[in-house]
Amino acid sequence: MRDTKPKVSEVKEWLTLYSSEKVVVQEADIDSAFRRVIPSGKKPKYFWGETAWSDSARYASDFDFQAWEVSLV
Repeated sequence: MRDTKPKVSEVKEWLTLYSSEKVVVQEADIDSAFRRVIPSGKKPKYFWGETAWSDSARYASDFDFQAWEVSLV
């Protein structure tokens, strides 16, 4: 994990951890503690830091409860 929050423009590739019709959860190639959640029809929300995995899973599960399994990855 980096000491400073990465910039979205620094990310070359996003690895998809979970995808459904309601939400997509992805992890940045440059930092595994940098994630984004894209709810269908809404703007992406970004998470970074020690709790990014649980925060992103919690947010994604608001749209699709099955997305909670992302926290197990």
